Amino acid sequence: MSNLSNEKLEIQKSVLIENYCNQIDEKINSLKLEYMREWEKNHSFNSSVIDKKLKGYVEEKEFLCGLLNNIEQDNIALDLRQLTITE
Repeated sequence: MSNLSNEKLEIQKSVLIENYCNQIDEKINSLKLEYMREWEKNHSFNSSVIDKKLKGYVEEKEFLCGLLNNIEQDNIALDLRQLTITE
């Protein structure tokens, strides 16, 4: 899956996309929980903002999942010497 050495990190493109899809899933679940909290407070609340965000995330996830099915198993190499950590 990934190869860590002192200078380079290699990771498959499919792994990166899959991890990003998982992050989108978490955002979708978070919005669903927000929707339920708001609904519990007020059953007639305006959900248009949450609905719009959910729709955007679902569309993005569908697009990425389509890429994931057609992506080659190429690796991406990151030069770790160029990455800097700031505090």
